Amino acid sequence: MTKLTQISIPIIMMLVANSALAQSTIVLRNLELIKGKSIESFDRTAVQLTDGTELSWDEILRANLGNDRQEEFDQHIIEIGLPIFRLKSRIKRGDWTGAGLMAEPIFSDLQLIEKSPFTDDIKYLVNLATMKSRFKSG
Repeated sequence: MTKLTQISIPIIMMLVANSALAQSTIVLRNLELIKGKSIESFDRTAVQLTDGTELSWDEILRANLGNDRQEEFDQHIIEIGLPIFRLKSRIKRGDWTGAGLMAEPIFSDLQLIEKSPFTDDIKYLVNLATMKSRFKSG
């Protein structure tokens, strides 16, 4: 066996193992791993797992669907999950100015979109952050 073969075989095995792990693992933003469950369905409001568990978009860091809906899934994480995650993080820290900056674009969308992808709890947080931020800024 050549030195190149000796080096490349473990690398190939590691890549195969990582790709198998990626397909069966959902990584949450708190870095918890969900193994042995897969995503059964999703829409703009939530993600359903095969065991019936429902996850909100702001809880998910990444997951591999292994199908043609991966791009749509990733887009939902970016467009829905990330802004709500940032909003909740700022509210937890008591940073109402920062929360307001995150909430304002969502607040504007809530006024325009009849069927919002956000739950009532999220709508409440958006309205609360917008109100507190506007009061604070005068």
